[in-house]
Amino acid sequence: MQIRFLILPLISISLLLLTAFFCFTKNTWASKYKNVSISVHLILFLLIMLNLSVINLRGVWVERIIFTAFLLTGAGIFALYRKTLPLWKKIYFGFFFFYPLLAPITFFIDRILFVLALSPFIIPMLLPETKLSSHDYEIRSPIGILSAPRLELIQLGLITETSLGICNDEDVVLLDISDIKIGTKGSDSTTVIIISKGKEYPAIFYK
Repeated sequence: MQIRFLILPLISISLLLLTAFFCFTKNTWASKYKNVSISVHLILFLLIMLNLSVINLRGVWVERIIFTAFLLTGAGIFALYRKTLPLWKKIYFGFFFFYPLLAPITFFIDRILFVLALSPFIIPMLLPETKLSSHDYEIRSPIGILSAPRLELIQLGLITETSLGICNDEDVVLLDISDIKIGTKGSDSTTVIIISKGKEYPAIFYK
């Protein structure tokens, strides 16, 4: 591996170690580090402006190293001296500290809004298919590309319903169900006879 690929990680780790060191150090070096960090941050800002307008720094790594150090110094200043900074500096340097958190949040907000906008179309597609409906019971099957084939036995009440279990038996989940006979009901399962095209198929629904 060439040494230039290690430059950016080494600079990042060095700045983070310095930040962690001064977080636990209370002496004159901490205040000197603050002044040095602000000076370095301003110098890096000027270099970025020059690189964008007047000159082009040589190499693809130089501008990336400068920009990364610019972000890290800003975040480090806020982390170390947020209690003593004036309000405008808290807002300025706080942006660099919270920027890594804001970036992924905007990524997820974009997708959440997309899902919310499509929810009127997505929700009907996710409703289960009712394969059998009687006065007391229903058998439902989820639909969709990502849904595993299975049957769910539902006991219907006056205004409520209770799930009696799930059946994943491949021999019955794809049947065209015309009627069912409820067998024994246990604490963790219910035995059912499924009738399809005149034939009977035993099935167990597990909770």
